[in-house]
Amino acid sequence: MPTVARCSLPAAVAAALTVTLALVGPWSHAAALEPEDRPAQTVSYRAARDLPLSLAALAVSFASDVVGDELEGPRAVGDVDSVFVLDRFVARRVALHPGARTASDVLLVTGVAGGLVASAFTVAGDAGPARRRARLTRFGLAFEALALTNAATTLTKLAVRRPRPLTYAPDYDPTTGRLDDQLSYFSGHTSSTASALASLSALTFVEPMPRAARAGVLATAITWTATVGALRVRAGKHFPTDILTGAVVGASIGALVPLTHRVHLRLAPRVGPSAAGIDVVGVLR
Repeated sequence: MPTVARCSLPAAVAAALTVTLALVGPWSHAAALEPEDRPAQTVSYRAARDLPLSLAALAVSFASDVVGDELEGPRAVGDVDSVFVLDRFVARRVALHPGARTASDVLLVTGVAGGLVASAFTVAGDAGPARRRARLTRFGLAFEALALTNAATTLTKLAVRRPRPLTYAPDYDPTTGRLDDQLSYFSGHTSSTASALASLSALTFVEPMPRAARAGVLATAITWTATVGALRVRAGKHFPTDILTGAVVGASIGALVPLTHRVHLRLAPRVGPSAAGIDVVGVLR
């Protein structure tokens, strides 16, 4: 019977703190500097460009999974001394704890689904067709970021093929192992969660809202991501560097996709010899 493993509680806590420190610095600094009364902004979504990109990313993830099914799993119990020094303490303390895996799965689904749906409701203004289009735009951008994150995660896992911590357990049976036991680097649970919640956080920055509201969304995103990462370490599925990399990659893609689709709107007075008026100028950032 395959071994399901976990690491010690201190290792899980250390992993969560590592993720938190990696994410909280730049995001909290941005939240503090972002003015509440800055000019209105919006984001753009071009179906001819963004939809094919999302579909291509999904196709890459699917094709990688198909190719991965043809690969073999581990053939021997892992050598603890070969583990990266910062992760070695996890490989040396492996025990059973299947509840952490279930909890991480639940938080993954709820975090990703909640982040995608909530992203669509970051739109300010009156109800109407324009607001509905804006909601679809924000949902599309968050979905695009998630698809790109999943593609990057899947390709990296298959390229690196790092054994999971559970393969270093003394009672691990390589004859019953699967390819999934070699897909530790980096954490897909953490990268997907970070991507969806980073997109939500980034989209709150393109709307004028109180800093306290932005800080609340940001704190929730960081705490949720760190908790998922800690549970994955606790379940013996990942090393701390796996979840740290997943958090950084997911948060980076999740934030950059919406922020690079910003359209900054400003009013530009125009006065000339023949006419006067106000121009609305949009600059894609």
